[in-house]
Amino acid sequence: MGDVDIGLRTVAGMLPGDLAAPFVEGAAQVSVSGLPEPLAADSQLSRREMRADKVFALELDGHEVLLHVEFQGRLEPALALRVQEYATAVAMAVWLNKTVRVGVMSVVVLLEGNRTMQPGWVHESMGWPEQPDGPRASYWLEPVFTYSLAELRERPVLWWVFAPLARDANATSLEVHLRELRNRVENPSIWSEVAPTMVVLAERRFDIPNGRQLLYDVFGREVVMQSEFLRQIESEAEARGEARGEARGEARGEARGEARARRALLMRMVAHLPHEEKARLEQLDDLEQLEREIIARLNGKR
Repeated sequence: MGDVDIGLRTVAGMLPGDLAAPFVEGAAQVSVSGLPEPLAADSQLSRREMRADKVFALELDGHEVLLHVEFQGRLEPALALRVQEYATAVAMAVWLNKTVRVGVMSVVVLLEGNRTMQPGWVHESMGWPEQPDGPRASYWLEPVFTYSLAELRERPVLWWVFAPLARDANATSLEVHLRELRNRVENPSIWSEVAPTMVVLAERRFDIPNGRQLLYDVFGREVVMQSEFLRQIESEAEARGEARGEARGEARGEARGEARARRALLMRMVAHLPHEEKARLEQLDDLEQLEREIIARLNGKR
């Protein structure tokens, strides 16, 4: 998932209440905080848990619970077991630190798949074939790509971010949606993360011509490039450059790090292409040419 994963985690961390809202509708009183204190402790379990995308502590009608969310590109065979591993690690970390049993709800926000999918519980047996009532791995499936724009707009602002994936999204309806979203998000820090996250999500829709350019027109390219998650990608590239002996503060090292970050981001946008096509693009030394070819490829012009 790469860039999408980082962007969604960043936005979710800024709007945890928005993320939790659809799953706590029946509660009279809801309080949402960030990562529970026991999980922030330097313990073996907390280090394992940090591979999970997002975990929030919630108080529902006076009861403490945990919401564990995974952003997933497509379903995969071991997904239920992986989600169960994270949820168990989270529950154990709280138990060891607080000696209190706290319930965990795991949610998988799915970005691609069969549009006939429905939200609901997924259960996968972990027992022997002759043990139908044996242990199970379970999670709530939230296939956001099956929702309409209207259905996403009924939810808090965070869920509007998934608009480029909506089943009825097209260039016209998406532009209207984006401009309304721009008016609703007043916090510039949140907006600077929402914008690039939606740009990367839009790259997954090849049936919307010039989708990326549309988002740039509404958001402004400079806003997209101010993103924290894009800076994280750049930092990773800089770190790799430093490992090869480049001094972090040197201008040449910084320029090379930025170039690697830009190249890495561009290539992630076409991760779905056949190996031969990706290999050809990787051979292009000119980043401007690489970007032009990738944009043309994503917009269906090649």
